[in-house]
Amino acid sequence: MKNTKATAAKKKRSGKRIIVISVCAFLAIVIAALVSVYAWYSNTALPVALKISEAAEAGDGVTVFKYVQPSDRRTVKLGMVFLGMNENDALKMALGTNKNPSVSVTAAKLLSYEETGDTAILQVLLSFSDGRMTNLTLNFVREDGVWYLSINEILSELFKFEK
Repeated sequence: MKNTKATAAKKKRSGKRIIVISVCAFLAIVIAALVSVYAWYSNTALPVALKISEAAEAGDGVTVFKYVQPSDRRTVKLGMVFLGMNENDALKMALGTNKNPSVSVTAAKLLSYEETGDTAILQVLLSFSDGRMTNLTLNFVREDGVWYLSINEILSELFKFEK
């Protein structure tokens, strides 16, 4: 009788161990999957786009400017010096909120994301405090493993001259 109680207790402990091991294995798989997703996400342009979006919503042109491609940054800086603007003024001008200082970006919604090699294109829907909404295409390039907002195409349009 003593032997059967001990055997039953061992079986009960063994069953609990199997459950604990199964739960631990499941958690390990979930954690590995989350780490993989994060590793993929952190190597895309999306984290940079999120930082730019947050900075634009806050009206923080300095932070937005920090994520502009270095070669474009030099060109923009030259234009800003020429026009007597700072980074916040340039952001307002780029967003079209410079004409009405009370208007600001209230939300940015990602519509699509396409990445090919070292380039990425994001389609974003911007919402403004005056009720306006506009679609915006953001081009990103990766240089030395770092993603930057490329405004070269925007600059080309701004400085296009008719012949």
